Amino acid sequence: MLEANEGSATIHPPLLRPAEMAELLAALFEREADVVALVCSLARRNAGPILAELRLLAGGALAHDGISHALRWILPEIHQELGREFRAVLA
Repeated sequence: MLEANEGSATIHPPLLRPAEMAELLAALFEREADVVALVCSLARRNAGPILAELRLLAGGALAHDGISHALRWILPEIHQELGREFRAVLA
């Protein structure tokens, strides 16, 4: 996704779909230590703020439009590595 704002551009992946987000959050609750280790390996210098933001998101205290660019980059990686084992059942 490319967002343009008065001459500046920010590139980041689109947010996960609802089913993917549910799978990711299930991974966070069931395998928190693995999620922490993955985030630390992917973003060593920013792991603390990213994990804090991820916990806010999981707790419902962060709206989707408030998700930082750093977390937007990490979410697909977490989903790919850990979230897919928690396939969301769609009715």
